Amino acid sequence: MKNVFPNIVTGVLVICAIVVTVAVAKQTFFHPSASHAVKNIADWKSLVAGKTPAMGQTGAPVVVVEFSDYQCPFCRALEPNLQKVYDKHRDDMVVYRYDFPLTKIHDHAYEAALASRCAGEQGAYRAFSSQLFKIDFSKGVDWSSLAQTSGVKDVQRFASCLDNRQTAKIVDQEKSKAVDLGIQGTPTLVINGRVVAGMESVEQLEKAVLDAKSNKTSA
Repeated sequence: MKNVFPNIVTGVLVICAIVVTVAVAKQTFFHPSASHAVKNIADWKSLVAGKTPAMGQTGAPVVVVEFSDYQCPFCRALEPNLQKVYDKHRDDMVVYRYDFPLTKIHDHAYEAALASRCAGEQGAYRAFSSQLFKIDFSKGVDWSSLAQTSGVKDVQRFASCLDNRQTAKIVDQEKSKAVDLGIQGTPTLVINGRVVAGMESVEQLEKAVLDAKSNKTSA
């Protein structure tokens, strides 16, 4: 009987830890429920009209639109997988990125999105964005140093852009678009109109790309 109470306490603590872990995971990314999830977007081509690709060239048969949050760990995990699939199918696919910072749970996501767009004004969007997925936001961010190491030529201009929130309009528009479309979490991909929500493996992504190329998804 002496060991019963410590065992009960241990059991309760383990259960609490599991509950907290699940709650955090749901906050970071939650899969849309079957009844509310958007599965296809009919007018998906309008999402890329006049938009500059993050990877690839316009006119590719497979168009991937990524709704992402730089502070989202699942987005960070998805990035190398998406890069691998793109490297293998670069002649057939193009990737566009929409900023969808989940500001209620990610304190630095909105500023990171603004910064990436400021870097993009000097042609360093891709390099800067790649760095954002690698940093530890909990330790703080030296935006100017990050810009310099990402190839931003005029760091002072970049800093002014970020301080004055000159790219807020485009980030706000993209976030609003995601909400209007019914996108409920990050990462979410729209591949030739088909919505793929959540973390995807290289194999899953490649299958989705090949299906789209074969016109198995909505076009």
